[in-house]
Amino acid sequence: GPLVLEKPERFNPPSHGTRLPQHKATPRHYGGDLTKEEMSQQRVREYPGLEPPPGTWSNWLLNQRWIHLTLTMGTLLSLALYTAHLNFKLNSPFYDLLPSPSGFFRHPIASARQLADVVRMNEMHNAALVQAKRQRKIDDVDRRAEYRKAHGLSPETGLWGLRRSAPNSTGPTPPARNDPAEDEASPVAAEK
Repeated sequence: GPLVLEKPERFNPPSHGTRLPQHKATPRHYGGDLTKEEMSQQRVREYPGLEPPPGTWSNWLLNQRWIHLTLTMGTLLSLALYTAHLNFKLNSPFYDLLPSPSGFFRHPIASARQLADVVRMNEMHNAALVQAKRQRKIDDVDRRAEYRKAHGLSPETGLWGLRRSAPNSTGPTPPARNDPAEDEASPVAAEK
């Protein structure tokens, strides 16, 4: 039969404690309980790598949301202004007309007006460049149409002489309406 071990008289723990509950989670403190003075000192002491204790100036500074928001938005705004200034300097022919930085402190209103005028001139210049580019494309399309007409090509001929698959289709066509004379002659209309 099966081998049965005799029942021990008491619990004999194994020599290694792998199956026994581990008590590593509980903090070990030697030397008795802490006094109230030691506990109050722990509340205000700064430990490396941990958040500063509550009630201290550094804790207040780290937990003020408006300070972080001001620093972040100020940094982003200054980077955006610097990028816009550099972009304007490199791409605009009117950069030399901008007022000097010292002029903003001496005459802020006149400098702001001059800045607005320079920006407006730059926008008008960019709009004229875009309009000229569009006009060149329109002229190119007209020249191609004249070339096709002069050489006897069909106006529906596309690139490299290939025919377009759907010449100027505007969508599905609606079905033709029935003629009233045909409606009266149908056998279905007579039954009504």
